Amino acid sequence: MMIYIETKLTKLLGTQIPIVSAPMYYATTPAMAATATDAGAFGFIAAGFTSSSALVDELKSVRTVLSTAAEAPIPVGVGFIGWILDQTETSDDPRIPAVLAERPVAIWFAFGVDLGKYVARVRQYDAGREHRTLIFVIVNSVDEAVRAANEWGVDVIVVQGNEAGGHGRGDSPTLHMLLPAVLAAVTSGPVILAAGGISTGKQVAAVLAMGADGVVLGSRLLGTPECMYLEQSKEVIFKSKLGSTIRSDVFDEINHTAFWPEGYDGRAIANDILGDHKAGLTLEERLKRYEASKLNGESNRLVIWAGDAIAYVNDNTTTKAIIHQLHDEAVTMIQSVAGTLNSSAEIAILILGLWLFSPFALRRIITNDNGDQVPPGPNIRYFFLRKYAERPLRSWAKQYGRLFSIWMGTQLVVVISDPKVARDLLVTNGAVFSTRKRYFMKNQTILRGRAITASEYGETWRQHRKLAMTLLTPKAIDGYSHSLNYESHILMRSLLDDGLFGEVPVNPHNYAGRYALNNMLYISFGIRTDFSRDPLVERALQLAMEFMDLTGPWSNVVDFFEPLQWIPSRMRSRGRKLHDNLIEVYGSMILRVKAKLDSGDFVPECLVKTLIQDQEKEKLDWEDLCMLSAVFTLGGVHSTSGIIQWFLALIPSHPEVVHRAQEELDRVVGRDRLPTAEDEANLPYIRAVIKEVQRVHAPFWMATPHCSSEDFTYEGHFIPKNTLVVLNCWTLHHNEERYKDAMHFNPDRYLGDNLSCAESAKLANVMERDHWTFGAGRRICPGIHVAERELWLAISQLLWSFNFHALPEEPISLKEYEGLSGRTPLPFRLIFEPRHDQVHPTLRENREVTYWTL
Repeated sequence: MMIYIETKLTKLLGTQIPIVSAPMYYATTPAMAATATDAGAFGFIAAGFTSSSALVDELKSVRTVLSTAAEAPIPVGVGFIGWILDQTETSDDPRIPAVLAERPVAIWFAFGVDLGKYVARVRQYDAGREHRTLIFVIVNSVDEAVRAANEWGVDVIVVQGNEAGGHGRGDSPTLHMLLPAVLAAVTSGPVILAAGGISTGKQVAAVLAMGADGVVLGSRLLGTPECMYLEQSKEVIFKSKLGSTIRSDVFDEINHTAFWPEGYDGRAIANDILGDHKAGLTLEERLKRYEASKLNGESNRLVIWAGDAIAYVNDNTTTKAIIHQLHDEAVTMIQSVAGTLNSSAEIAILILGLWLFSPFALRRIITNDNGDQVPPGPNIRYFFLRKYAERPLRSWAKQYGRLFSIWMGTQLVVVISDPKVARDLLVTNGAVFSTRKRYFMKNQTILRGRAITASEYGETWRQHRKLAMTLLTPKAIDGYSHSLNYESHILMRSLLDDGLFGEVPVNPHNYAGRYALNNMLYISFGIRTDFSRDPLVERALQLAMEFMDLTGPWSNVVDFFEPLQWIPSRMRSRGRKLHDNLIEVYGSMILRVKAKLDSGDFVPECLVKTLIQDQEKEKLDWEDLCMLSAVFTLGGVHSTSGIIQWFLALIPSHPEVVHRAQEELDRVVGRDRLPTAEDEANLPYIRAVIKEVQRVHAPFWMATPHCSSEDFTYEGHFIPKNTLVVLNCWTLHHNEERYKDAMHFNPDRYLGDNLSCAESAKLANVMERDHWTFGAGRRICPGIHVAERELWLAISQLLWSFNFHALPEEPISLKEYEGLSGRTPLPFRLIFEPRHDQVHPTLRENREVTYWTL
């Protein structure tokens, strides 16, 4: 029983063998094309400069040879050269309509400045009839392939390497370099064929294994009886060896074909034509020698266009026999590879290799009922993206578009890089895209499925969010606004005192961290710390950084490769230890709050007080209490303190921004009091500064991913159930359509934006949204209102209180930063200089105290 190799090419053409014979002008004949098709492959004739009537005759002869019915398409194709079409299609003998009228199965376009217009012409012609012509386009670069796939919508891309004979781009890479690059760039749509140097069945098997859907044979067929070449030329080919050919424009000069566009040259058999050129002879002298050799019947100066494949052309075997020989060799090679894997190690290596590169096949296999595939993306599995994950995401967004996908281990991840897509999926279809993946590290090991951030979408999540929101609504914030004002005041005073009134540089890390932590401690437990080096500050910030390090959406291979979850590892041990530490630190604080409540002592209104009082009613267990309070507290520390640190890192290099902001403060607030929340509406420039800091340096470029709870199709892209959906905030925040000159810090872009971040997130026109720092949809950060109030108070009061000076010997790096889960600048120091004589007396008004102690 004959075994055939089935690929996308054979399915598209209805053939048995994934081989195509190339349209080679002055080499291919109708007989060669017909023989290739009759052999189970697919053949092309070459148009070159042939007239329309002659092409029609050739097609009719093929129809006769293949006994194709008059009403059926002719099972061959016609190959056109683009720059020749530019001349002929505007003449009185346009050839494309004449050829299309004969209904060949395919048309091949190659080598032109704008082949797209001819693709469109074929599509337009076919629009008026039932027959649809398949369109092949030859490419010599990745850019050409992407354009052919995305702009022209061709059916087949022929990837031609530098080894190919005849003409092509002189700077094209070799096939084995170009093919993988094209396959990575064009992940869906056209069939991909390999061309250039293909001469054996082993090579056919190799390029199929690389991901090609078939091969094109050109030079391998030059010795066949069906080839138009002179017998004299064929004899030279039979004697050729590896390395017998060379790319050069010298052959065109001698052949009177030196009218190819710039950048194109031809590969031919190296002979005395090249030797004459190297000897320094003039073109006139070389032409004389060429004509003399031709007149004498000599073969040493024949122009024989041929590629590297002629090293395997030794006789006049027929086209049909060659096609069958290569196909059978390829089948044997594929079978022998499988048969030689006798050891378990070899089998494991093969399986691992197939698994790593399986996305290439999966993108074609995983479809909905309509055949829609998953979004395009890299054809390899990644185990993790450890540091600066926003960088490859940005690169992939440029390559694959506004919605692309990646396989992280066994997990399919869809990445959103466009605001309109973000709205359509996360907001409009929030019911589908609001659950969470049960990350092994974050959800299963550290939080054990507790807390708002880790809960899957459902009743538990709604219950926990409802409890948290009792303290996070704007109305609730007004009830403890005095505490937020106080903490901001103390932040200013601490920087003034510890900086010795601008004499000593200060690292703001712990100060910003303590400010954010005290705010969340008050909301959670009704307490605060009373100095920046308090052990609780150090411990809480350490736990926060460890949590961010271990729970980044791309950080851990164990999250994406399930077998590793069964093996003891350092990462798993760190996750378990962090879980225990969170229980220890926050559990002990809860117990002390409970003891005070039980003894009738005063406890301010706070989250833990509410949780303890409602524990039985809400059916909360001990770990629910610990993790809700821990994540509630830590969740607001890293992001808020990170934005304050980024403001302080940015602002010394933008003195013009400082000047405008301080002028606005002096004009609106004056110098006898600190700005408050009530001043915000009258200080639009400072609001703009804060929004711009959040845009250019969001504390999380990828927040906790969403997850699809059911199959969903979006604009022809299939998103299966349980797919992770990531908001690519870096790319969103640097979208030039939304933010002109997006790479530069420019608060002016937000002047006239009078909405809060929470209000902006609800805008119908998503292109007017300020930024995506707080996420989107039903899982948007529940603490958005608190964070906005904290940032307003801290940054406005910093600008009111200080001038900021970087140290010349310690430049602040804005490019290098902590690049794991969160995004904070690397440690730096500043001089905080009091900017007027009212700073000190104003900041001395409040004495630092604790509200109560645990």
